[in-house]
Amino acid sequence: MKKVILSGIGIAFFAFVLLFALGRFERVFRGPLIVESSLSPISEISGAHLVFRGKIKNVNEMLINGRSITLREEDSFEETIVVPPGETILEVDVSDIFKHHRIYHYTIISTQKPEPFSKTLSEAKASQQGNEINPEEDLIEHDESSLDESLVITNE
Repeated sequence: MKKVILSGIGIAFFAFVLLFALGRFERVFRGPLIVESSLSPISEISGAHLVFRGKIKNVNEMLINGRSITLREEDSFEETIVVPPGETILEVDVSDIFKHHRIYHYTIISTQKPEPFSKTLSEAKASQQGNEINPEEDLIEHDESSLDESLVITNE
């Protein structure tokens, strides 16, 4: 009877040590994780940028489309991302201190209409400075004597 009790205590102690070790080494077994995220796998936005934030676990380094992201001490992150009109795929690569990687993909659909490009130099300057557009500014007068003869192409 005494042997059965000692065996039971030994097995219980061994099970306790095993469970404790598994809990301590959870980082190795589970790897890096994004626990919470402000994005769903497919998100639609109407602006030109978004703030991507979330909570992480067991993460030592985080890359978004190959660019390193600063992680906060409280196991979270926040990054502003510029999104062009149309569909953009974010590849988020998280890694832990053991160099285990996990990759997440998020598809962002921006419904923002693209702004037209400036057609002339004065329009581009005016859009940056907020000035009126003067179309005469872009016109440069050339006379034939100012042409470099080496640049003239003739069909012979």
